[in-house]
Amino acid sequence: MRILQLSCFTLVVLFAARSFAVDLTADITDLQIRAGTSIDVTLQIDLRVSGSPQTSATLRVFQAVDQGQEQRICCDDQALQVYTGAGNRIQVPATVPSSARTVRFRALADPLLRVFETNEQNNSDSVDSQVAPDIAFVGVTPLIQPQINQFKISMSVINIGFLSARASRGRVLVDGQLKSSFDVPSLKGLGTRPANQTGLELTVSPVGAGPHSVRIDLDVDNQISESDEANNSAIRSVSITSQ
Repeated sequence: MRILQLSCFTLVVLFAARSFAVDLTADITDLQIRAGTSIDVTLQIDLRVSGSPQTSATLRVFQAVDQGQEQRICCDDQALQVYTGAGNRIQVPATVPSSARTVRFRALADPLLRVFETNEQNNSDSVDSQVAPDIAFVGVTPLIQPQINQFKISMSVINIGFLSARASRGRVLVDGQLKSSFDVPSLKGLGTRPANQTGLELTVSPVGAGPHSVRIDLDVDNQISESDEANNSAIRSVSITSQ
């Protein structure tokens, strides 16, 4: 069995006369994988209200696999008491087939429009993700150093998949020649920030004066079975000036 915890949704709803604010956010906090044919997910949803000591609200949660039709997985439209400050926390179980490529969860407050609000457009939030791990660059910035024949690369690598990515190795090529290798630690799944993202800084040398093409590759040993293998490279240009 594969166990994934998703926490937390925050939902914002506003009343006209009295402000009802349910602020919906999503955050995956933990991922445990066990042998099995499915991924067990626990969504933790926080409902909060402001402008009134308490109010009643209903909640629905939907799931869609591989961009298919949404299926309602919670709840039965029973009114929930939501209090200022403390809010209301709900845990919703879900199951995702391990063979799925993508999954989407959506939480919707006041689906029957029984609450008079100033803004009906901010009552929902969603989480979309690839199921398989997928590591990619967030940013790659060459940092030119005053020393001749050397420069640094600052980068961030993120796992944008639902499942964790094992540790892997990357490389740096300058003008097609291997200059450096580096390790990327294992990264948890989407939403487990900061655990699903890592920052790296590399020093590349020696490099002669003049313009150069720099290519950075991830998972060069194909250790990770990714949903997208096409986003594992970044190319930048640098120019080294002689002192």
